[in-house]
Amino acid sequence: MRRRQHAAALVEFALAWPIALLLVLSTVEAAVWAAEAYAAHAATVAGARAGAIAGGTVPLVPGTGLPLRAHVVLAKEKFIR
Repeated sequence: MRRRQHAAALVEFALAWPIALLLVLSTVEAAVWAAEAYAAHAATVAGARAGAIAGGTVPLVPGTGLPLRAHVVLAKEKFIR
């Protein structure tokens, strides 16, 4: 009888393990997606701030496309990546 209980436990583990693994990995993937979405939002806000400060008539820094005064805003921003 003990052998049947062991086999039943093994079958239950084999059925439950993929579901538990799927839940854990999907939670990790959702956290990564949320972090990337936040980074994209922060970059958009920083770009909007730099554009608002620089205006449309300021010359651009050669090779970067950034306005000359954008470094004032970008220096205050803290980027994760």
